[in-house]
Amino acid sequence: MKNLKAVSTVLLLTVILLTCSCAQTDYPPTIMWYDYKYSISINNPLETSMIDSELGIIKRYVYPMPKKSNDINFTNYFDIGDYLFSIHDMEITEAIAILKDGQYYKLGRTQSPIKLIWDNRVYLLYGSVDAEENKSENLDRQIGSVQRTRIKASEAVNGDITLSDFLLGEDNWNLFPAGSEIHHIKGFEANQAIAVIDKDGNIHYARYYKRLDR
Repeated sequence: MKNLKAVSTVLLLTVILLTCSCAQTDYPPTIMWYDYKYSISINNPLETSMIDSELGIIKRYVYPMPKKSNDINFTNYFDIGDYLFSIHDMEITEAIAILKDGQYYKLGRTQSPIKLIWDNRVYLLYGSVDAEENKSENLDRQIGSVQRTRIKASEAVNGDITLSDFLLGEDNWNLFPAGSEIHHIKGFEANQAIAVIDKDGNIHYARYYKRLDR
């Protein structure tokens, strides 16, 4: 009887571990710097000569997905306190580097899983901008508002927010409710970036990605 209980316990723990492992993989390992997200990987080591200047450090662990600069959602490889750097001859909009145990690694920027459709353009939405930039004076006139949130991008029309499948939690679904304001940004053309204000009043830059294909 004791052996049966022991086997049952092991099987239960195995199921729990497998379930947790699967849940973790539902969300891509990601680091956020400024309003860009980068894929976590140790497959791209860099020589020290490729490193430019220090950007900052990882400050917070969050789950399921980073929403602010300096966040990380997966700590198997990198962790809080690890330093981020720019790379010579490469814009931070393309990639950055991270230092771990004396080795630099290249982190490629990911495409945002949250998109805004506006004026027949597709914009990629990222986390809210840093606190010092999260001010209404950076916004120009309101040009519209969010109409609805959809899963299928193929059905989206102007004013729609679309989410990737792995973001279908209540927090993400309700982040930009109908009526959320869409604004021009001072110093930017609409074919560069616009801004959306979320339900908590935070400003998110929506960077132009491509024309809407129909």
